[in-house]
Amino acid sequence: MDRRALAEYLAGTGLLAGLCRRNGWPDADTLRVEIVEQRSDQVLCNVRFEEVLLETTDSDADRIDCWGQCLLHLDRAGQVTRAEVVAGQHD
Repeated sequence: MDRRALAEYLAGTGLLAGLCRRNGWPDADTLRVEIVEQRSDQVLCNVRFEEVLLETTDSDADRIDCWGQCLLHLDRAGQVTRAEVVAGQHD
């Protein structure tokens, strides 16, 4: 599984929301994935993205940087069967 496929998978799940610090939402356009370790049945990756915070006092959204580490479990075909946050700002 390459970085692009990982980014698409992670952007389509609610996993990254667990790394948001102020009840905002992850901006998938800013998501960056770095593969740390890859085996036939697991991929460990670092993730970075901007959390979008919609302020009620004006129409502009603030952003803060978020990061974490995710472990994705793969089946024999290389498809993700389970994913979890193993480190990051949710700690």
